[in-house]
Amino acid sequence: MKRSVDRRANGQSPGSLPAEKARRECPLSAIPFRNTDEVEGEPDILGQERAQEALGFGIAIEHEGYNLVALGPEGIGKQSLLRGFLESRARQAPTPEDWCHAMNWSNPARPLAFSLPAGRGARLRDELQEALKTLRRALPVAFASEEYRTRKQRLDRALQEERARLLDPVRARAAARGISLGETESGLLLEPDCELDELSVTEREALKIFLDSLEVEIESLFGQLLAIDQRYAEGILTLERELASGVARQALQAVRASHADLPRATAFLAELEARATENYEEFQDTESSEPGEGPELNRYQLNLVIDNGKQRGAPVVYEDNPTSANLIGQVQQISWMGTLVTDFTLIRPGAFHRARGGYLLLDLAKLIERPDAWKALKRALRAGEFRPRPPQSPVAPRLDVQPIPLASTKVLLLGDRELYEAMLAADPDFPELFKVVVEFEETLPREGAEGRFARTLARLVAKMGLRPFERPAIARLVEEAARRAEDATRLSLHMRPLADLLVETDYWAGHEGCPVASARHVETALAAQRRRASRPWEAALEQIRRNSVLVDTEGEQVGRVNALSVVQVGQHSFGLPNRVSARVWPGKPELLDVEREVDLGGPIHSKGMLILRAYLAAHYATHHLLAVSGSLVFEQSYSVIEGDSASLAELCALLSALAESPARQALAVTGSVNQHGQVQSIGGVNEKVEGFFEVCRQRGLTGRQGVILPASNVQNLMLSSEVVEAVRAGRFHVFPVERVDDALALLLVHDDLKARIQARLASLSQDARGLLAGGLA
Repeated sequence: MKRSVDRRANGQSPGSLPAEKARRECPLSAIPFRNTDEVEGEPDILGQERAQEALGFGIAIEHEGYNLVALGPEGIGKQSLLRGFLESRARQAPTPEDWCHAMNWSNPARPLAFSLPAGRGARLRDELQEALKTLRRALPVAFASEEYRTRKQRLDRALQEERARLLDPVRARAAARGISLGETESGLLLEPDCELDELSVTEREALKIFLDSLEVEIESLFGQLLAIDQRYAEGILTLERELASGVARQALQAVRASHADLPRATAFLAELEARATENYEEFQDTESSEPGEGPELNRYQLNLVIDNGKQRGAPVVYEDNPTSANLIGQVQQISWMGTLVTDFTLIRPGAFHRARGGYLLLDLAKLIERPDAWKALKRALRAGEFRPRPPQSPVAPRLDVQPIPLASTKVLLLGDRELYEAMLAADPDFPELFKVVVEFEETLPREGAEGRFARTLARLVAKMGLRPFERPAIARLVEEAARRAEDATRLSLHMRPLADLLVETDYWAGHEGCPVASARHVETALAAQRRRASRPWEAALEQIRRNSVLVDTEGEQVGRVNALSVVQVGQHSFGLPNRVSARVWPGKPELLDVEREVDLGGPIHSKGMLILRAYLAAHYATHHLLAVSGSLVFEQSYSVIEGDSASLAELCALLSALAESPARQALAVTGSVNQHGQVQSIGGVNEKVEGFFEVCRQRGLTGRQGVILPASNVQNLMLSSEVVEAVRAGRFHVFPVERVDDALALLLVHDDLKARIQARLASLSQDARGLLAGGLA
């Protein structure tokens, strides 16, 4: 006796799902505004109470190691949610200090690092820059002044007078004998006024004796002459330093007065004034009026590596490219006169500098791609301080830069659960440095939340500068959020794809010249998204339509069942039917998984096959030996099969073959089973139903076609309007089932299947024993 699924009562087949349960629509009364222009403010943080609690705890606790890891999939908006939360807290926090590097005159290879109140660093740097410009302009002027010339002339005269006092008596005696005493750069020179050839031998001998005596006398004066020259040089140096000191003091006077309340700045400026006075020659190059054009003058600069002058509260910094240099900064180098040089002015700040005293957000996946950056991060967190990376060139000079303390800086890593678990297993330092887990929810319970969700969408519309959306459009977006959650009772919190949908809906509204976006524009945007991604899916449907891939939607076949799968194309999913076939024969109790045998079956799929074998033995071979061999295969499938969502279809195909009871090809089956015969929920149920519906629609809907699916998946149904209308009209059906027997009753044409299967198993067992007795098995 056959049981037909097309017997109808009031337009519906026995056990088929009412259209009202195939899609949960959002009532317009749940949207608390007529259009989005009525809603103001920033988008809400929906459904993340647990994450907010963890965030509040993590940023408030000040003990070592309490940095945070924020977990959630891509597109859920972790970064924007974190930034919004942190920025609201950061505005209430104190603004961190500025930090500077400066010349260490006692040890130039170890630059100084010191802090100043927020905003004072830039002020000191800029005022110092102007003072140095003034100093460089004023020094040449001072050395060209009348005062300098007068005082130098005094020293010159004193020098000449002292030298004359010593040398004039010698010069007079020499002149009396016709000998000149001259002065050259190399010393004193005695030169006779006459030619020696004109003198007689006696005269020449007498002259030589006289010259020798003069040289001895002059040599005795050398010490005194050197002392006179030394006093002159010291006098000139004193004069020039006094002049330079006055100019430097005057140039820096305003800077010192401006920062007199800061002992560290006062000490720095006093040291700089002394060094500028000492090295005043470096400022007298009149070819350039700008200080800092070479390593010598760089020494007088201030390198402001942390500038919080415009910061209000604590900083919130996201570093998109977390290399070690971008994290902790780097000491750069330049080529100067053919040589690589570096100094403290070439220290470049990193993300730790910008985020010091606030919050630093990093992408965990990007961070662990760079082992040197991960090591630099751990080193900074363990030490509680950071210093820039040295130059990479082996021939470059090294700087031992004083570290900057981290203070209350919090580091937040953004990642997903899988990556987090991998880091826990791979690095024992990870849980010690990141003790707080902030886990973001992916969905929000829909009950009572549709209004809040609608307001969030409205505020997002305003934030992105889009045209207003009317109430039905927002209701349609709420329904789409439920579909993306794959649960009619929940709403997806993946806001990035919904934001993209808002933008595209706005585009289509503008394309039609409409001032307000409607539900029709939402449908247009959704259809356009689907069409852009659907080329591979449509190609697969074309193969089915042309019978290049064999899938029947009418008739009956023994051991053949339409299973359903999901194909992922970019960010979109599409459903497709696949034929599963089974064969049985007498032999050893063995179920051959063809996919596994050829390495096209994944471990979860193989697990499902073992469950089928256990179910078969427990339900149909309780009183005799199971002596049957069988095979299962996905026909015309050439890629890896993974998951157990086809295990119900595979079991139905196997039992169809065992019972020799044809399976109705107008039905497709999805669902997993356990060894007790319960049908379990699967993923992608909407796409699977719609995929089989599309194949049937292209061939012509007969009213006998439909999908068998787990009853527990009814709560996940958010089917397209086209499918819902077909269900309402009785042209397509959705059959929820709880047990394998329920699916068999719908799919196979015979009643009393258990008796037929047991009788067939007994027959196969007898055949197997005969084969074994004849030595053929």
